[in-house]
Amino acid sequence: MNTWMTILDRPWAISTYFKSYLAQDETDLAWDEIQAAVKLDPGRLEILRQLFYFFRETERWEEGVEWLEALSKEHPHLHTPLLVIAQAQAEKDQWKEAEKTLKATLRRAPHNEEVLLFYSSELGRRGQKKELIKLLRSEPGPSPFH
Repeated sequence: MNTWMTILDRPWAISTYFKSYLAQDETDLAWDEIQAAVKLDPGRLEILRQLFYFFRETERWEEGVEWLEALSKEHPHLHTPLLVIAQAQAEKDQWKEAEKTLKATLRRAPHNEEVLLFYSSELGRRGQKKELIKLLRSEPGPSPFH
């Protein structure tokens, strides 16, 4: 087997090409690379963040959300597309939508540390202490709130 092909099959290697093409303003090539990376590993959070970054930088925020929603429907077992959508919504100060998306994300991935970390930090940042305590108390395991 060709070692080069083995390396090129990896989503992280492809995402490196994506970054390189994007830095050179080669948006068509960057788009091809990030799509290939998503196809190889549709659940990899960092790649989905890069995908959304592409949409945001090309001023296609809504299209990026729609793309991730479609990916989420195509892979209903994955939580990562929903997490990236929630992060984008929170970044755009669409907190009601972001919170709804985060709750859907937790239904797909209960007790997921990355989701809980983002959700709890957003609740804290927004001063929603009661909601934060309720979220943390609902989690199993050792907690200072139990």
